[in-house]
Amino acid sequence: MAVTPKTTTTDNFNIDARTVDFVERFNSDLANDLGNLLNRTIGMINKYYGGEIPTDITTTTEFDSVIQEFAKEQITKVEEYMDSYHVSAAIQELWKYIARTNKYIDETAPWVLAKEGKEELKSVMFNLAEALRKIAIMSLPFIPESSKKILNQLGIDEKDAIWDSLYNFDII
Repeated sequence: MAVTPKTTTTDNFNIDARTVDFVERFNSDLANDLGNLLNRTIGMINKYYGGEIPTDITTTTEFDSVIQEFAKEQITKVEEYMDSYHVSAAIQELWKYIARTNKYIDETAPWVLAKEGKEELKSVMFNLAEALRKIAIMSLPFIPESSKKILNQLGIDEKDAIWDSLYNFDII
C-alpha cells in the first residue's frame, strides 16, 4: 500500500506536507545556524578590526587549511547536486559547511586570540569572511534576499558574487 503525503491548501495552492516541513526546517536552520555564524563573524570583525576584513595575513592557525579544504569539498558537492537537480541534497551540503564554519569559530577561539594579541586572529577573521562570501553565493538560488544582505555586510558588490569565484580564497 502506498502512503500519500498529506497536502495542505494555502491560498488556492496544494502543498505537499513534506514541502511545508522542509521550508519550516530550512527557515529554522537559516535563523539559527547561518544567522549565528553571520552575527558572530560580523560582530568580531567590527570589534577587532573596526569593520575592515583583515587581508595582511602572516600567520595561520592549524585549522585554516582544514576549513579551506572542507570548503572546496562542499562547493563541489553542492555543484554536483545542483547540476543533477537534487536541490534538497545541495542545501544539506551547504548547511554542513555552515555547521563546520561555526565549529571553526569554536576551534580557533578568536576571542582568546584577540585577548592575547595573536596575529592568527587576522587569518581566522579572513577565513570566516571568506566562508560567509562562499555561503552567500551558494545560497543565492535559495534565499536571494538574505544572500544579498550577507554580501552587503561583507562589502561585496552583488556583481562580484560569481559562482566561479568560489574556489578562490583571495577574493575579499
